[in-house]
Amino acid sequence: MKKHVLPLLLTFLLCITINPSTALAAELIPQISIKTPECDAVFTLENVNDYYVVGTGTDENLPLYRFEFTGTDGKVTCNLTAGIWANSFWPDEFWNDSYIAPAGWSLSYPADWLEMDGERAYMVHLTVHEDGSLDAWWESDKPAVAYIQFIFGYNPNIPYVSEDSPTHPVSELAVSPIAESPSPWAKPEVEAAIEAGLVPEHLFKNYAKPVSRGNVAQMFINLIEKASGQSIDDFMDSKNVSIDSNAFTDTSDRAVLAANALGIIQGVGNNRFDPNGTLTRAQIAAIINRVARVIGVETEGYTHGFTDVMGHWCSVELGWPVHAGIIKGESASSFNPNGNLTTEQAIAITYRSLAPLSQ
Repeated sequence: MKKHVLPLLLTFLLCITINPSTALAAELIPQISIKTPECDAVFTLENVNDYYVVGTGTDENLPLYRFEFTGTDGKVTCNLTAGIWANSFWPDEFWNDSYIAPAGWSLSYPADWLEMDGERAYMVHLTVHEDGSLDAWWESDKPAVAYIQFIFGYNPNIPYVSEDSPTHPVSELAVSPIAESPSPWAKPEVEAAIEAGLVPEHLFKNYAKPVSRGNVAQMFINLIEKASGQSIDDFMDSKNVSIDSNAFTDTSDRAVLAANALGIIQGVGNNRFDPNGTLTRAQIAAIINRVARVIGVETEGYTHGFTDVMGHWCSVELGWPVHAGIIKGESASSFNPNGNLTTEQAIAITYRSLAPLSQ
């Protein structure tokens, strides 16, 4: 979209004829996850009107999805990294800024980085590219296939999306919450882990499935960086450790090689790491202890109350993680050491490890 078109678009939006009954009749959806046909990103919308518009107001005549939030508690959360472009506008004012959001960004009304006075609305603009990626409206030279607008405003009687274009129910873009959402017990910690930058984007789904060894390596390398305040390269330098690029024949993933070099996750033998293999609950307890020891946390001298690990090799690994609140059993006396570790369990454990390892 050409840069000079946007002021014209805003002028159009502010001058359109409004039908108050349309806005008053619209109901807000408390929370719904959506995905547009052209986009790989999943957006979770809170308190969005129950309709949206697909217009074409761009030079390329591409789809323009426009969603309106009203009141003071509208919110949109995206599961992917995306540059976002927002503007605050009122008839005689125009303001804009570029904001590069982290993975799993979330934006509410009023945004903490955009001063509002209760008499303005603002928009978030996204460009969707052929590969399904997102960025700010004109921040990239890659070909666009669609645009998305999220419109926040204080006045429910100004439905910016209800123009002459046909409206559609937001529910028609809904995605299955089963595949995209963690279990209720895990949701707060998963969301916090994503916000903290511990979770790779490709793990923002399939939370109940077993997690792979390669993904655990990535999360724990992220954990070390966050807890130490250093890049993994600087951290390894401080430990006089270096990556062996020939350590494994079945992966060259840098996070895996770094985790192996630090002694956190070892291979399975015969120069193989088995990055797509799974881990047990016992194995994650051992990995947590190794991470703690590498960072310099003392893990000796702690006990636990699980009776189903008597004689199991992992029993000695459980004391400190249980004491620190990182590892939890399936009951007060049962740990289930041989159970498969799921993605949401691994994410929750990684997040619980951040505070104890950062002290």
